[in-house]
Amino acid sequence: MYKTIIISTFTAASLLLSGCGKDTTPSGSILNKVEENKIVGEKNIANVIGTFYKEGLKNISSDNCPTLTTNSDDAVEISIVETSKKYCGNVEGFKKEIQNTIFAINKEKGMAISFDMVNGREDFEKDGSFSKDEIDMYVKYNIPLEDAKQIKRTERDTDTIENVYFKHGIKSPSLIKEWKNLYMKNSYMIAYLEAGVPKDKPAYAVIFAKSGMSPDEIKEWGKIGVTPDDIISLGEKRLPFRNSNFLKLVKDNKITKQDLEKYADAKIINYYDIETLITDKISIAELKKWKNLGIYSDNIKAYKQIGVTPEELEKYYKIGEKKYIPQLFIKDALNAGATKEEVKEFYSKRNK
Repeated sequence: MYKTIIISTFTAASLLLSGCGKDTTPSGSILNKVEENKIVGEKNIANVIGTFYKEGLKNISSDNCPTLTTNSDDAVEISIVETSKKYCGNVEGFKKEIQNTIFAINKEKGMAISFDMVNGREDFEKDGSFSKDEIDMYVKYNIPLEDAKQIKRTERDTDTIENVYFKHGIKSPSLIKEWKNLYMKNSYMIAYLEAGVPKDKPAYAVIFAKSGMSPDEIKEWGKIGVTPDDIISLGEKRLPFRNSNFLKLVKDNKITKQDLEKYADAKIINYYDIETLITDKISIAELKKWKNLGIYSDNIKAYKQIGVTPEELEKYYKIGEKKYIPQLFIKDALNAGATKEEVKEFYSKRNK
């Protein structure tokens, strides 16, 4: 029941169908199909390999590649599934497997089938509907030929297509057109993509560039768990990302994304308010009390320095007339040698 054949890189024993002796290696399953169906001629056998190749390419690029299964008892179908699972996302590895398969079949059958006969290049070149560059793109990157044609219409420079778009996973013609329409230098585009800007959100790169946020800053935010999506959404809530000191404040004080979300939801969006929250270690509720009294940042520090609470300050406020000690006075008094108690006593008398 068994037939001796030359196989490709798969181990025959590991892929024999249990109990029925069918060889499910790529070359073995294809050779058996050729014999069973009495397929002759290089072109016809190349078509059988080509079907295997095209089905496998689709599989290894799909999201469900690792969990592929088949209910078929056809050895070629089983081999396609098993080979695809082995090379999920690895186009070059899969192509190498097919080339080994072609070599094995040529040796067994005494033929000269080429990879171009299998991948369709010969047929496409004879057809004349696609350029050499478009066919090269289809063969090298597993891009549908119609997509390749649209991509070449949008971007003629092959180096840009390969090293900017394809290298960063941008293969959709419409998405390439969106990025192209930004009129951004390739170096900037690469920097933003490698900083974490989602490839399907080119508008983010424009927002960051216009706001002055560099790719390096985006990377630093990423290190503390704040993604480009987070920066955009929190920026829309007006957190002060444009302030060059904001990142340092957050990093130095180990502020989390969850903390930033709390500030944004509480509408604490001024840099100095956030700095006061962090450095003076006060709650959002207390900060709001101070702000309701018209006291901000450094003035809050000054009052806390002499032990005055917002509740205490409120007692001295009169309708239409707010009496309080200016922050500079408190600083000057303390610098001149007055004690906190003396300054507070003066403050109490002044506000009675």
